[in-house]
Amino acid sequence: MIPQSLLKEPYQYYGDSPTIKQYTLWKLYDYYIEKLVRNQIPVGGSSGIFREEYDVVYDGTSVKSNKIEIYETRPLGIISPRKDKLSKIHYYLIKNHAYRVILRNGNYKLLFTAPLYEAIIPQHLIIDVYDKVSLELNLDYNNTGSLRSTFIEIHLHDSSKLDLLINLNDSINSPSNIDIGIKQEKYTLLNLIYLATVGKMTRLIITDLLDGEDSESNIRGIVFSTKQSRIDNIADIISRNRDTYSKYLFTSLISDNGVVAQRGLGKILDNAWGSGIEYYSEALLLSDEARAYLQPRLEIDTGDVRIAKHAARNIHVLPEQIFYLQTRGIDYNLARKLVIKGYLLKEIPTTTYTPEIVSSIEKTLNNII
Repeated sequence: MIPQSLLKEPYQYYGDSPTIKQYTLWKLYDYYIEKLVRNQIPVGGSSGIFREEYDVVYDGTSVKSNKIEIYETRPLGIISPRKDKLSKIHYYLIKNHAYRVILRNGNYKLLFTAPLYEAIIPQHLIIDVYDKVSLELNLDYNNTGSLRSTFIEIHLHDSSKLDLLINLNDSINSPSNIDIGIKQEKYTLLNLIYLATVGKMTRLIITDLLDGEDSESNIRGIVFSTKQSRIDNIADIISRNRDTYSKYLFTSLISDNGVVAQRGLGKILDNAWGSGIEYYSEALLLSDEARAYLQPRLEIDTGDVRIAKHAARNIHVLPEQIFYLQTRGIDYNLARKLVIKGYLLKEIPTTTYTPEIVSSIEKTLNNII
């Protein structure tokens, strides 16, 4: 049973985007919470799905693997609840329990899914990374009726390198919270790309803690919001040691009545001298009804930084861009698609997943345009 103290918490707190305040379907969320309090929605459940192409499948109450050892443990503490009701209730659902997997040299695929029936699905997985690892995380909640609370903590140990691809398919009607926390020790390198197709109420949180000296991260987010889908994407990048560097670039494609809010903090602490951070957030609006709210922030606590930049902008496909391609013999529809594709593909990190990313973007564009 969810404590009454949590149920009385306000949904929002100072700093939340006005876009999400205005457009989030809080009545929908209240519907699920009221049913949960009355014990009308079961907690957990299993989809009974295990696909051989995945190394780990997490489907609600059960975690299955065909070759990786799984341990029961407690959360690492990389992720902590935020101040609002939405975050605190989701955090409460995990009940301080987690599963843990250890990944060493190699390529891995993990699947997170949920039952098709209405249920509350708390998921908490800890991933330890050693040496050089390529990891594909597929968060596939399509066509489910579950209220999901997915927490993933990733720990990059000394001198490790992680190429990480996150595919989120959350195109459903119930609210969800996906919280991913990453901790980097010294001499680590993270290349992270996440592709998200969002649902009625999706909150996706990325936290990257550069805890060790000479650690580096390149994070690239691509989000699609169509029809009446909504996403609150929070990305916080914290440099806590010297000579670290991080670059974050978020791009979103919004059509119809879609809403995207992207916000977050890039912070360099006072003992992280010689560090640098770049934080960029962009939205491409394809309709007059599309809405975007972008709020990147920087906080620099030291006077010795390598670089510190941030920017945000809402953009449209310009007629002169289309016209230029038409003068080269390309018809209007193809020219428009090429401009949009070029916008989404810019500055994609070169990893083993790059061809797959290009293919996914092209497939999604074909469905939207």
